[in-house]
Amino acid sequence: MTLLLTLLGFLIGLASGSTATGLIGAAAGAGLGVAVAQRKTIAALQEDVRRLREDERSLRAALDEWGQRLPGEGAASGPPKQPASAVPSNAEVEAPTAPDSQPTAPPSAAAQRPGPTSRPRPARRESVVKDLSGEAREASPTVTLRPPPPPGPFDRAIERATAAVREFFTGGNTVVRVGLLVLLVGVVLLLKYSADHALFPIELRMASAALLGFALIATGLWQRVARPSFGLPLQGAGVATLYLVVFFSLRAYQLLPAPLAFGLMAGVALASGVLAVAQNSLALIVIGVFGGFMAPILASTGGGDHVVLFSYYLLLNLLIVAVAWFRSWRPLNLLGFAFTFGIGTLWGVTSYRPEHFASTEPFLIAFFLLYVAIVVIFALRRPADLRGWVDGSLTFGTPLAVLGLQYALVEDRPFGMAYTTLAMAVVYVGLAFVLYKRAPRVMRNLVEAFLVLGVGFATLAVPYGFSNQSLAGATWAVEGLGLFWIGVRQKRALSRIAGVALQPMAGCALVWSLLAGQTPSTQPILNAPFAASTLLALSALGIAYLADRHRGTLGKFAKGLVVLIPWALVWWYSAAIREVGLHVSSDYRNTALVGAVAVTGLLFELSGKRLNWRDGRIPALLSVPAMLLLLLQYGLQILAVNPPRVDLDAVAGMEPALISSLLDRGGFVAWPLYGLVVYFTLFRFSRDHPALGNPLHALALWAVAIWAALQSAHSVRAVESLGGSWPVAAVGAGLLLVALGGFKLRPRLRSEELQAVYRDVASGGLALLIALWQVRTNVVAAGAVEPLPYWPLLNPLDLTLGLAFLSCWFWVRSASVSAEPLLIGMAFLWFNGILARTVHHFAGVAYEPAALWGYSPMQVAVSVSWTLIGLTTILWATRSRSRSVWFAGSVLLAVVVGKLFLVDIAHLNPVAKIGTFLVVGVLLLVVGYFSPIPPGSSEVPAPEPGSDGDAS
Repeated sequence: MTLLLTLLGFLIGLASGSTATGLIGAAAGAGLGVAVAQRKTIAALQEDVRRLREDERSLRAALDEWGQRLPGEGAASGPPKQPASAVPSNAEVEAPTAPDSQPTAPPSAAAQRPGPTSRPRPARRESVVKDLSGEAREASPTVTLRPPPPPGPFDRAIERATAAVREFFTGGNTVVRVGLLVLLVGVVLLLKYSADHALFPIELRMASAALLGFALIATGLWQRVARPSFGLPLQGAGVATLYLVVFFSLRAYQLLPAPLAFGLMAGVALASGVLAVAQNSLALIVIGVFGGFMAPILASTGGGDHVVLFSYYLLLNLLIVAVAWFRSWRPLNLLGFAFTFGIGTLWGVTSYRPEHFASTEPFLIAFFLLYVAIVVIFALRRPADLRGWVDGSLTFGTPLAVLGLQYALVEDRPFGMAYTTLAMAVVYVGLAFVLYKRAPRVMRNLVEAFLVLGVGFATLAVPYGFSNQSLAGATWAVEGLGLFWIGVRQKRALSRIAGVALQPMAGCALVWSLLAGQTPSTQPILNAPFAASTLLALSALGIAYLADRHRGTLGKFAKGLVVLIPWALVWWYSAAIREVGLHVSSDYRNTALVGAVAVTGLLFELSGKRLNWRDGRIPALLSVPAMLLLLLQYGLQILAVNPPRVDLDAVAGMEPALISSLLDRGGFVAWPLYGLVVYFTLFRFSRDHPALGNPLHALALWAVAIWAALQSAHSVRAVESLGGSWPVAAVGAGLLLVALGGFKLRPRLRSEELQAVYRDVASGGLALLIALWQVRTNVVAAGAVEPLPYWPLLNPLDLTLGLAFLSCWFWVRSASVSAEPLLIGMAFLWFNGILARTVHHFAGVAYEPAALWGYSPMQVAVSVSWTLIGLTTILWATRSRSRSVWFAGSVLLAVVVGKLFLVDIAHLNPVAKIGTFLVVGVLLLVVGYFSPIPPGSSEVPAPEPGSDGDAS
């Protein structure tokens, strides 16, 4: 919701014709979104507290009932039992089943007859159960119920963000909200157009706008009981309209004197506050106050008196303080804070001059005191169970915002900041003293917060007042291996530590020698740097192996030394890459690297298996991600040839010496060897360690798919008569062939766990890869398939895209996963790609985003098709009572509305612009009235409640 409101605020600001006002509107929308999200969090906390108290009362009643019934049941044959009140308060709740043996004596008749208030005995009970013979035994099974651990700060932030997004799409009538915003922008545009062209007298325009505001309020009051989610937003829109009328009359047309205008604004503000408090509607006051804060921004002409602006904002903040006395609405407080200090900061950056100090400082002091008062009122006027709750955002945000603005005002004045911080310290310490005297226990958290702030500002006042060689490294590595071996044999810890410490020292010495500018050797492999790197890697591997063999005596120290394995790999692979770069021609470097990685993986697997060293076999598994890295390097070569914007259509014209087949220049030997090593290693390792080896099968399948896609593209590109988008379609065909191969391989696997990996992870990731290819293809592939003509759907590219969609659909069906959004997205992209390619081929428009975006028929086709899809989806969802489908349609409508703001408002002529916004706004209101969001599966359709909450 925050993002959407930020966008809407920016667009409303742009409607006034200024980028600066757009930024102000974005800040305002962001503040409103944050405020609403915080309010929902508080409401959820209040509901949790209420439920916990109900559960506590129910638990106490059940314990009392057990205390009364248990002594009577055992009176016939056993000793008296302890009453429930005797159970210690810290006893864990245990759940026994009923006794499995019969009592030695029959229960009395009174015990057999259930009393008038008796209920069936529950199957589980606290503490240890005694049978009627008096023998105590612990019931079985026992279940200990403990509260779950509290979520961490990151989890809470994610939950709040998710709840905020969910609230916008599920809370209230979303279509009405969007429609009102669109309609409000249309009214503003109409006012500006009529003023610019003098269509009507100014007085008539203002009076008509005021009548519209009153009509909205009256309609909202009429609908407040029957449809509160429709009526309350209408009232808020009416209040905002009245704000606009008064401020336009004052600032733009000078129809009203300033005292009368501010009196009218005070009346509107007071009326909106009364309506909101009387109907307990946070949404109404937020819409009213938001409109009030936005009025001077929309009416701004770039000049004006800052005293008038800040006086007006002071009036709105006094309204917020008054409402805070009756309702603890935190989003309203945060909205006022964001607007007040946000606009103040923007004005200070753009317009403040030193001569404005005398007329600006009083407002800053007043705003500071007001929001400190709001913090105190918020803590005092909360419900009894939440009284004393501290609003951290305002408690600490207010002094920080004021301090930053004050520094800009008094930076050229001696001791200005010293006096400021000292005064703030006095305010906070004094408030802490007063609150402690009034309610030391309830207000303890706020008192402590104020004391921290006071002491902090007093501390700030003091400083403000007073002033403004190669083989040498290899030798060390080998020496370290020897020391470690001696330390293991002789159980000398110091020797082991020294041996490990020599390894990084040896690495630093080797790096230093390489950076010293040694002349590269002309002899491959048989040279000092390669020998030093190899010895460094072997020494580290030797220490790691010894530590693993003696882990029983070395303990945790041995576990930590496993880090020497990646250390050794870094030196080995860096040496290999260096040798390939120095001694292999550029045409064969890829092949040499492929062969080096394959041989390395094979050596690690064979030696690790022979030594029974599991950790030593793991580097062989790195050949799987290394394959992906090698393919990435191949792709980077493509980017190096054509860096600005690369698609496979352009690869056909590249130099064969630079971009060659993966099977050329020795690749026909290296890549098959590589594949054999990968699957040889995977199947051997998976038999011994399935938990670690099985998931890598998925990564291997993805690497094979990428390899097949690249090789397919090259094979098609080698045919001169096949140009255009044939290589793009070949990429998709390669991916689809590997997907089919994985599907055929899965039933032949002996392990069910491995079958599950191929079904879920491997095929799922491949489906995602195919989806990403589809996105890329729809963006860059124009669909030219020479020598064939282009026909929508009936061409190799669109057919391959269709097969890609079917493959993903088949995976979703076979894996039984919920991936409908993926399928819907693929179908939607496919449709729009066909639409764009059709316009490109039949209208002659270049297949470039800018060209298509600027082509009016394309814009019309997109808007019409998306609008029809969205409206049809919403109407169908309302009749079928499907919330998820309704959300999908509303999202598409929101995108169309966003397009109106972002595209149509900038390209259409004024009359068409006004008509578009007014018509779309009215249509959205009609849809919101006749097709509201369907109720959830657990909700019972009923008339909307009256004014018992702040419906929105």
